[in-house]
Amino acid sequence: MRIGFNLLLLPLHNAVSLAEDIATLDVLSNGRIDVGLGQGYARHEFAGYGIDRADRLGRFREGLDVLEGMWTNDTFSYEGTHYHVDQARLSPRPVQQPAPALWIGATSMPGVRRAGRRGANLLGLTNRHLQAAYEEARAEAGYDVDAAKVLQLHWTHLAATDDEAWDEAAPHFRHLLEVYAGWIGEADDPGNRVSNLTIPPVDELRTSKPTLFVPVFGSPASAAGQVAAAVARVRTTHLGLGVLPGMGPGADPSIDGALRRRGRAGLGLTLAGTVTSRDR
Repeated sequence: MRIGFNLLLLPLHNAVSLAEDIATLDVLSNGRIDVGLGQGYARHEFAGYGIDRADRLGRFREGLDVLEGMWTNDTFSYEGTHYHVDQARLSPRPVQQPAPALWIGATSMPGVRRAGRRGANLLGLTNRHLQAAYEEARAEAGYDVDAAKVLQLHWTHLAATDDEAWDEAAPHFRHLLEVYAGWIGEADDPGNRVSNLTIPPVDELRTSKPTLFVPVFGSPASAAGQVAAAVARVRTTHLGLGVLPGMGPGADPSIDGALRRRGRAGLGLTLAGTVTSRDR
């Protein structure tokens, strides 16, 4: 069993300190840490940390350089716009060599290509075009595409029947969609604009075209079928099952266990923990 996070917003953190924290976790877990990182976009997050949002890409790129440099060198120096590191030494060193497994969360064309060029694993969704761009960039940078790990995230809720699952989950799911749509709309980033996005009413969510996320709600058999269909669309090695705000994965633990058994047996995937956290 591995331990990871999906995801931590690197521009909001000091990469030197973070390199030490993650190395310590890697030692404590005996080399089982997966490092999930993202650039972030929500304006209130950067305002809360007093960081200029315009610097996020530069801080992200340099932060990745610093993390990898700290993990892979006995002493490390770096001169950038946001980081000035002079002969830093990291102790303890990570157990994983040459470095802990790096995953990058991306849902835009520049983002997935950036992850591919780094040779990082991808925290993604179910977009074929983005997946193809990631794999193309990874290959162009000389990394083995077949060795890449790709996680699909689906907000998930299980019940005895599909109707029960949707009845229980729909209000929570709509709230989540409204929050994300608000954050993305306020960010107004090129290529990821949803300012005119309309979230359907609760009673229409089930029959409406998926908005932002493709959920997995239903009985274990139905949910396994939904996952299988999603996995067939894009290359996937890992499955993240996100728990909706205010909910658990299912009222009956045996229902969650049933999905896991079906997933392992029929899909050949690594199932991530059912709670997918966001660094907010």
